[in-house]
Amino acid sequence: MSRDDEKKTFKHPSYGMVQFNRVHNGTGRCRLFGSSIQDHHGTVRLCIRGGKLEHDLHHDRYYADGRAFIEVELSSAQFVELITTPNQGFGVPCTIRYLNGQIIEDPPEIETEVERIKNNFNETLTHRVATMRERRKAIEELTKSLSAKAKARLKIELDVMIGQLSEHVPFVLRMFNEASDRVVTAAKQEIEAFTAHALRTAGLEALANKLLPPPDIAPPALPAPPATPEGDGG
Repeated sequence: MSRDDEKKTFKHPSYGMVQFNRVHNGTGRCRLFGSSIQDHHGTVRLCIRGGKLEHDLHHDRYYADGRAFIEVELSSAQFVELITTPNQGFGVPCTIRYLNGQIIEDPPEIETEVERIKNNFNETLTHRVATMRERRKAIEELTKSLSAKAKARLKIELDVMIGQLSEHVPFVLRMFNEASDRVVTAAKQEIEAFTAHALRTAGLEALANKLLPPPDIAPPALPAPPATPEGDGG
């Protein structure tokens, strides 16, 4: 039987190849869906392609068959969350880069969670200030005649203003601080992932240098053959 007769290729719609790739972005400008940080120097991509099996010389080998069905990109923090927290809600946000062979455009620029809370805080504060000005007008009218009813109304108006300042504003600030903490945590995870990768790469290079012989060391000289006694050739 010839080698061509021994080689067999098997294909099926259920066959697939899945792969994780680490991607380095030199510019740092990488916008990802669901990430509070928009400057990602290192990301992880998951690629799924069709697969095929080739049996040749009594060995099975697996190859990708055709272009990728889908390719998604995750930040290091998203990748860690995906691996370490299964069965959580609907999963972890990812950014689709390729779908059925078609390139998907970058996600649109939208407000981050921190920016959205800051804007909401400014809008809320502006609204509250306008409300307080209206309350002040009401107080000015009430102070013209300090009857018992006016005094009671004045107390109510002041209580309203104090309640808005002591309850609503601290709540908004607390939401802002919590969002800031999440951003800091995500940034720390990104830095830790980058540092771990750099240390791992450096360690592998150091190990390779130890295993390879130094290039400037010459091989040891072979011992000289023993001298032949005179007269043995006669």
